[in-house]
Amino acid sequence: SKVLVYTDGGRGASIHCVKLAVNGLQQAISSLLPGHANVTLTTPNEIRQGILRDNVSVLVMPGGRDLPYCEELNGIGNIEIKKFVCSGGSYLGLCAGAYYGCDSIQFSKGNDALEVCGERELKFYNGIGIGPVFPGFQYNSNIGAKSSRKRTQIL
Repeated sequence: SKVLVYTDGGRGASIHCVKLAVNGLQQAISSLLPGHANVTLTTPNEIRQGILRDNVSVLVMPGGRDLPYCEELNGIGNIEIKKFVCSGGSYLGLCAGAYYGCDSIQFSKGNDALEVCGERELKFYNGIGIGPVFPGFQYNSNIGAKSSRKRTQIL
């Protein structure tokens, strides 16, 4: 089965975040489940055309900017993503991709330079995605970004 990582040439999905997602997933899968999945890129056009129906197990929406995700996928693209998840596929949203899966978002509300607020179509999380979590966030920068260690157990 395939793991697809969304890319749009850097318009919404940060090129750096796409690379980190692909490399991290390839390393994790090869060490935990050798030969189990193939990590490849997918585009908004491929999603609208139904690529998620082709032996895909996970769609990864990486970090970047969520508004271009809306512009590219609202309507038919999100219908395809919802069908994929409803038929057993998994959606992994990282940073902007996680906000994108919410019912609505309030990102940097009150900050004219960064504010992004509004409803989202996917609505995988029945609530408001509020951020940024840490102060100092800047687009196209790691300033304000934090990492954490998470240990998980594969069942």
